Amino acid sequence: MVKKILPVAILLLLSWLGLKAIFETSLYSAHDIWHNIARFHHYFAALQNGQFPPYWIANMAYGYGYPLFFFSYPLPWITGSVFLTLGIPLPIAFKLIVFLTFFLSGYFMYLLVQKITSDKIASITAAILYLFAPYHFLTVFISSSIGTLFIFMFLPLFILGLYLIFSGKLKSGIILTSLASSGLILSHLLTIVFILPVVIFLSIGFILNNPKLNRAKTLKGLIFSGLLALLLCAFYLIPAIFYSKYTAISDIGGFSDLVKNNFVNFNQLAYSKWGTGPITSYAKDGEISFQVGIAQWISIIGLLIISFLSKKNRPLNILILSCFALVIFLMLDPSAFLWNLAINFIAVDYPFRGLLSAVFLASLSAGLVLAFIKYKFLKIGLSLALVLIALYTNRHHTKIIMAVDNSYLDFVASEVTTNTFNEYRPKNSDLVFKLEGKIIDDQNLQPLPAYQNSFETGWNFEATQSSNVSLSQFSFPGQTLYINNLKTSYLPDDYGRINFPVEKGQYDAKVVFEPTSLILFSKLLTALGLISLAILAFRKNILK
Repeated sequence: MVKKILPVAILLLLSWLGLKAIFETSLYSAHDIWHNIARFHHYFAALQNGQFPPYWIANMAYGYGYPLFFFSYPLPWITGSVFLTLGIPLPIAFKLIVFLTFFLSGYFMYLLVQKITSDKIASITAAILYLFAPYHFLTVFISSSIGTLFIFMFLPLFILGLYLIFSGKLKSGIILTSLASSGLILSHLLTIVFILPVVIFLSIGFILNNPKLNRAKTLKGLIFSGLLALLLCAFYLIPAIFYSKYTAISDIGGFSDLVKNNFVNFNQLAYSKWGTGPITSYAKDGEISFQVGIAQWISIIGLLIISFLSKKNRPLNILILSCFALVIFLMLDPSAFLWNLAINFIAVDYPFRGLLSAVFLASLSAGLVLAFIKYKFLKIGLSLALVLIALYTNRHHTKIIMAVDNSYLDFVASEVTTNTFNEYRPKNSDLVFKLEGKIIDDQNLQPLPAYQNSFETGWNFEATQSSNVSLSQFSFPGQTLYINNLKTSYLPDDYGRINFPVEKGQYDAKVVFEPTSLILFSKLLTALGLISLAILAFRKNILK
């Protein structure tokens, strides 16, 4: 029992030491924390108003409405809503999400390396290096990218699921892989592109390391876990893909400029001074440190050495090193031609997101190196050296930028859409954003709302003559207009607002977001996925 609890206790203690600074103040400043606090607030408010799950937030974008949760990752806020339901204040709940994902990322790395090596010292060392990596602390303290933290957590769990499938343990492998891959999609869809090399190279390595692999059953297991994952996240993935064409991002071409401007230099990856400033134009010019980590580089060098010294696990080791080299290459300028090709087919933003994969591979390498060493004292000595280097070199990385005394509601009030570029604004709504919602229109009456919550807005107004009325809600799939309690058709005006003709008289109007047929179908698929997962968990034999 002590042997099982000790690794958990060590990881909990180190997670606390690494993140205790976020608990020493009410709120803290970070690049995206204002966005994320506002998203958290709006998600839970929408749940309380009866949207399950939330999609459209009517009281965002100057009160014109915004399709935030059609496209913004929902899993962190689903998790956090459990804490809020228990009565925990939102700032504390947010910090608990950060701490929980940080700790579990280390624990899941421990489980992965333990399964591959059966070596506890190797496993705990790999987990600590995964926790104490500069990019991990940058994600917490500098960027506050909660979605990326969830990717840190789910990546080792997903690879563990794949390892189990390739080892013939189909049931547990399918369950883990489907849960982790749906978690990846629901946490930060864009980042999945950057971890694909890890998934592909390690899958090949697991195949080569298991010559007795039943390929037919393995293929069935992979297909089944993939389909199950798609079902589990269908409620988010299908509307996000289908309805993006109704937003400005379909016209502006995604984030191609972000890709072009955010390659880094190799010396930044080797070592770069820690900084807190945002990227103004180019990643090379910013103050942010993009270093992989000293202990992590040592681990990669160690794996390179043992790959020459021993044939044991050599195919897997070489694939890990090759994947690491590829990940590094994809963050540098010479890889631009590949990204220029990729952006024609998929949405990507910052090439330096490959740092997560680099940290993962380096941490895994540390575990494989230590598992290779047979002399216990040498193993313990190298483990302690790597851990101490990781702790020492990250000693300045565990501090917040600045404490903030504002109420978290000030964060919420300051956010128009929680997207830096308002990129998911409905089409034809650009002028509304440029004029900060203050549209002056002599042709159409625009009455003031009488009430508004997260998915419904109401107006009471009088038309003194026949005219057109434009309501201060954007047109978007699911937006439903009721005039005097009767569902009424409408067309968007030149500013993207809901517009309809009226005769002289008194009107009671409301716009309610109601799930479309596509959304209902997507939710049905997710329910089917949950039922399938439950059946799988209780079945003894699968994929005979």
